[in-house]
Amino acid sequence: EEARVFTSKAVKEETHVLRCVFAAVVMCVGITACGPTVYRPAPEDVQKERERLTARSQEYYRQQKERVERIGKQLLAQTINPPNIEFLVVEGEQNVNAGATFGKIMVTAGMLHFARSDDELAMVLGHELGHHTQSHIGKALASSVLATIAINAAAIAAGVGGGPYAAQGAGQLASGLIGGAVNSYNQKQELEADVVGLGYAAAAGYNPEVAADLFERMAVEVPQTLTADFTVSHPSSPERILAIRKAAEAIIAKGVYVDCDVVIGDNWMV
Repeated sequence: EEARVFTSKAVKEETHVLRCVFAAVVMCVGITACGPTVYRPAPEDVQKERERLTARSQEYYRQQKERVERIGKQLLAQTINPPNIEFLVVEGEQNVNAGATFGKIMVTAGMLHFARSDDELAMVLGHELGHHTQSHIGKALASSVLATIAINAAAIAAGVGGGPYAAQGAGQLASGLIGGAVNSYNQKQELEADVVGLGYAAAAGYNPEVAADLFERMAVEVPQTLTADFTVSHPSSPERILAIRKAAEAIIAKGVYVDCDVVIGDNWMV
């Protein structure tokens, strides 16, 4: 009798286990059956969407180019003997940057996003225009050529009686010293371009006070700019912020920017 009762319990437990397993299987099947339906659009629909987005992108950059050219022309109008400058937008480039070369000023898509207003963008473009009007581009090229000649001369001089390793070491030493001098000079150029560009922007009707805000946001989001040393071409953000803030105060106090094309010696501050 006891054996019969034990067998009955075992059968019931086994039945219960089987029911649980069955329920679990049914649940898994149900979940699978009720899963998300993946929609794969037809290739022709994908192509139409691609064309629509491409048209939007092209229109966006057309508007941005017009914006940059409009502000650029207003800045050029503030210069004496305006240089012939082409303003370019580097589409799709997300680095926050702008640059100047012979006859061109370029601004990246990343910078267009970073500059929150036309006032801030005018400061950026004005800075690059300042490199043109202050002849920084030609000076930088000349400095580069002179540095190369000096490095080679130092290497040759040190190589006399010193063997090839002496020449190599002297060349590296000369490269470091001259490179540091050139970069230090470029730091001054950057400060000059900040002030001169700020003057152009203010004279064109843009708010000069936003320049310090622009550099401060740059310092916060790109903390590498917080410091600079003898081998870095750009001044640190704190230095630029303090200098540009003082320049903006001077511009506002005067009401007009005076002698924005003239920077004499170390007296670059307005």
